[in-house]
Amino acid sequence: ACAWPLLDDADGYWASESNAALFAARVDALLAAARARRAPLPWVAVDLKPRLEELRGIGSESFARLAPRLCAQAVRHLDQPRFARATAVFAALHKRIAAAGARALAVTYPFVSADFATGGSAMQDLCEAPLGCGWDRVALMAYGSLIAGYSRGLFSVEDVRWYGFRALGRVAAVLGARAGAFLGLVGRGKLGDEPCYDDPRDLALDAAAARMAGVGEVSLFGLEGLLDRPDPERWLAALTALPPAAPPFRARGELLHRSIEAGASALALLRALGA
Repeated sequence: ACAWPLLDDADGYWASESNAALFAARVDALLAAARARRAPLPWVAVDLKPRLEELRGIGSESFARLAPRLCAQAVRHLDQPRFARATAVFAALHKRIAAAGARALAVTYPFVSADFATGGSAMQDLCEAPLGCGWDRVALMAYGSLIAGYSRGLFSVEDVRWYGFRALGRVAAVLGARAGAFLGLVGRGKLGDEPCYDDPRDLALDAAAARMAGVGEVSLFGLEGLLDRPDPERWLAALTALPPAAPPFRARGELLHRSIEAGASALALLRALGA
């Protein structure tokens, strides 16, 4: 069992640089309640994303309107002092989680995998997701349906599967079995407009690619969507239906992977110049 603490919508909902102290207090209260009830928690999930209000509408806005909005958000997010403060808060939180006998799972966007290639933290800063905090496992949300759907046809599910394979491989090369993959989507999430899979075969291919990339754990998002399906057993079976296998090479997927890593290097340079 894994506790998945979240915040009120007005506080950002997910953990991020902007609400690190508030989220830490939320987890401290959770750990205290678990001790009082003598119900120790094996795992605590830390879902690291930008604030809820920054992500609403991303799936429906046109690129022309979305691009300036994302650029403005990127400028706000790339704040090295705030990133350092949030890292310290989350690192201290992880020590308290460990002292309570639990382990911590950090979950975030796949774009942060670029930092595992460069050794920097620019993409973590951009995604509001400090990872140098001692987390026991780091999982990437390699959601094929979501990334392909939000790209408005620029990338196919097959393109994203190759990108996810490459991104997960970057993290697994550094963390080994401590790396994890969140796959799907099956059903929709908090935003309500997330594209989701219709065929468990896509999930099976994603799981095979993730295992080939070297991750130690594969998870499916999400439970509500799974239970809403008339055949939830087929979706669960898809997670182990195929042996580990690399997906077919996709040029667009590789372009996406390399472009993000090049962007991470450029952001790291800009941060260094700004410092």
